[in-house]
Amino acid sequence: MQPAILLEIIEEAIWAPTGDNMQAWRFIVKDNSLVVQIDKEKAYHPIDPHYHAMMISLGGLLEYISISSKVRGYNMSYEFEDDNCMSVELTFKETTDRQHNLYSQLRKRATDRRKYKTKDIPLEVLSKIIDTNNFYHSKVSFYKPEKKSSLWSYLKKSDFQFWNISELIYATFQWIDFTNNIPKKGLNWRNLGMNKLDVLMTRLMFASKKIYDFLLKLGVAKVLSKKTSDVYKKTPGFLLFSVKESSNSSLVEVGRQAIHCWLTLAKHGIVAQPLTLSSLCIFDESANTKTKVHEEAKDLFKNGNDLFSNLFRLEENDTATWLLRIGFPLSEMAENMKSQRVDSLTLLANEPTDQVAHAELAVSEENTEKHFQE
Repeated sequence: MQPAILLEIIEEAIWAPTGDNMQAWRFIVKDNSLVVQIDKEKAYHPIDPHYHAMMISLGGLLEYISISSKVRGYNMSYEFEDDNCMSVELTFKETTDRQHNLYSQLRKRATDRRKYKTKDIPLEVLSKIIDTNNFYHSKVSFYKPEKKSSLWSYLKKSDFQFWNISELIYATFQWIDFTNNIPKKGLNWRNLGMNKLDVLMTRLMFASKKIYDFLLKLGVAKVLSKKTSDVYKKTPGFLLFSVKESSNSSLVEVGRQAIHCWLTLAKHGIVAQPLTLSSLCIFDESANTKTKVHEEAKDLFKNGNDLFSNLFRLEENDTATWLLRIGFPLSEMAENMKSQRVDSLTLLANEPTDQVAHAELAVSEENTEKHFQE
């Protein structure tokens, strides 16, 4: 495979979602392979010190690369270079089949944190989602919540743990751009469903750690967790991805299946929002890789898998891993709610050749869609 084609594939692959849109990747282009490494320094977050969320993101990236390479006449295969799955080498083999029905959605899939319509998810879409269980080693299950579902209380309590630990808050909010700029990395404040008053109050809260710590004593975590849980209650459905093995490679598989499902949803005009903390902490509990959130939450995540097992009807020994809230958007996302595309050359770990640099220019000029949807 020519390096120029590899760069085109990277160009599309980095439209895949990453936590807080960090894009913590390092790409090494070789003659007929591509090495993807996780930049541990960029990817580190106190809420995910074991890089489990990045494993899911890596799976999503691999699924994007698989689809992008397929339409260019190549089948992708990969092999991890270490036991922790922090580095993976991808190889490509030519194929005459260049069709993939989800390719058109690579740049349309969106994370939408706003309220959704209460319109039901069509059965034909759910059938396609559940059918992916035949092709991946992880499993997806669907749940249509009832008005008094026990899920609401659980999500509210897990969100409270997030808002109640100032260290997690500050690590997260450094990725949020509160200006009117459209960031290449991180999130625009509009994408969080904030209004201008929310932005003003939030910036005041985080002007000083002492201010937020003081507000915590006054109960601000309860107020903020209620605000987010009220948004969740306007959700017509949830997808839960589960695994039987608590390993990094199983998380990568979750990421691949989840992105395939997400792209399928996008094809039918349905958006999604990952609720990573509330579900991945259950996986951490199972893998005995507990974090500071577990110390504060005590039995919340320990009993979480039983709750999810009942609601989503999981099989014995299944561990809840990643949760998506899904639904039809109330309105189309404005361009200024999104983030710009990261320049792929800035993520290359090795020096690009003139051929690769020329390909970057060609791809950039051809690309008329200018923004990430994260």
